Amino acid sequence: MPWKRLEAFVVLASSLILVASLGLFAWAGFSARYWADDYCYGAWVRTYGLTGAVLDWYLTSGNRLSTLAGVALSELFGMHAVRWVPLVVLLLLVVSWMIFLRQLWQLIRPGRTTNGSAWLTWLWLALVQVYFLALLAPDRLQTIYWRMGTLHYTLPLALLLLILALCAWAARKAERWLWPAAFFAGLLAFFAAGFSETYAALQVGVFVVILLAIGWRAWRQFGAGNMRPRLALVGLAGLPLLGTLLMMAIMASAPANAWRQAVMPPPDNLLLVIPYSLRYALDFIVASLASRPVPYALYLLAMAAFSLLWWADERQPRLAPRAAIIGLVLSLLLTYFWIVCSFAPSAYAGLLYPAGRAQMPAAFILLAGLGLAAGLSAALLRVWLVSLAGRVAPGRGPGLVWGVALLLLAAASLYPLRMASIPRSERAALAVRAERFDARDAQIRAALAEGIREVQVRQTDVVQSLEDLGPDPSFWINACAALYYGAGSIKANP
Repeated sequence: MPWKRLEAFVVLASSLILVASLGLFAWAGFSARYWADDYCYGAWVRTYGLTGAVLDWYLTSGNRLSTLAGVALSELFGMHAVRWVPLVVLLLLVVSWMIFLRQLWQLIRPGRTTNGSAWLTWLWLALVQVYFLALLAPDRLQTIYWRMGTLHYTLPLALLLLILALCAWAARKAERWLWPAAFFAGLLAFFAAGFSETYAALQVGVFVVILLAIGWRAWRQFGAGNMRPRLALVGLAGLPLLGTLLMMAIMASAPANAWRQAVMPPPDNLLLVIPYSLRYALDFIVASLASRPVPYALYLLAMAAFSLLWWADERQPRLAPRAAIIGLVLSLLLTYFWIVCSFAPSAYAGLLYPAGRAQMPAAFILLAGLGLAAGLSAALLRVWLVSLAGRVAPGRGPGLVWGVALLLLAAASLYPLRMASIPRSERAALAVRAERFDARDAQIRAALAEGIREVQVRQTDVVQSLEDLGPDPSFWINACAALYYGAGSIKANP
């Protein structure tokens, strides 16, 4: 049908614009270099190997053990591999979203088709999520361009989607697949939780909700037929939750936590973490929407328009208004709850509001929750809009709604082109600092090649908002850089 081909063309064109826009962020990321913690993690992996680095890091330096695996993989390709981290992580997020959405749809509506080509539907939804996550990142330098911030707070979000996709896939299979899938999901959840306390707390919240939902349904159907598959479904959520809690216990027991808690001591009354987390989460939502109203509005417009096209397809099931309202309320409540979970570790650390990079999981949840709310709202609006359009043009109501939705989607899809100046300007600023870093790196390596062990370089601005080499050779970044390069000491003179 011609109108379906027109819809597919608009969605494909929108997807290509999103791919190009995400490519600009990845292009800016090619000017990433070693900054701050990069030296320390890299030095530990190079000095001790992965296994030894994990043990020594846990005993002496930190508790985010899974991050060392990402660093070890990066170090296999040398120092310049950090330039590829933004591209790889953004690509992994897109692929993970596509896999998750496909598995979720097949779980909810087995055998159903989507409007247009299924792959194009999943691709567009994945791209719009990842693009706006990159655009609205609370601190893009530290969550997209900086390797360590990306590994701590952005990469595990892709792993969460893959874990959920595995669970959705297993829930559709025969009983014999449930427990092996649950065990593997538990292992993945255990590994993913080790990237940061912030992400681990979010993962706990996600699987607590899933476990309660599965348990509630199993309880309602208690005694109705074979209970073994239902109990296995409980394990499908329970084992990832158990794996997450186990990793959190390991991280909480790290000897290196002592010096962190000396700087950011937990409150005397631990119950204070709850009201502070609730307040901080609400502040984050309000501040995010108020400070960037235009991109959030365009995101919601794009999601609503795409959803109207979805609901306009006669092959799709009609969602009852009551179910749509319940889903809308639940999506907003769960969004808030999961943001609260991700903020709890920061509130525990001295009742502090999360740093920009630690807000990345919350930004991910906020976008996903608002996008789902927009889709459910579109289902509610469709009936009213068709009726309204039908009064304007009798007999042509559905067609008018479809045409308006397509025009709105096309208009919203042009927004990334307008925002292309942001990654381009970031690329220019990062490239200048990258040149300074490369010159300093060459100077250090040349000094070491000449047998100079106590290296001195000129202090220069190679990155904003992160600490760097200073005049004190015992400063932690200087010490880590010296270990990384194999120097006796490194000093950056003003």
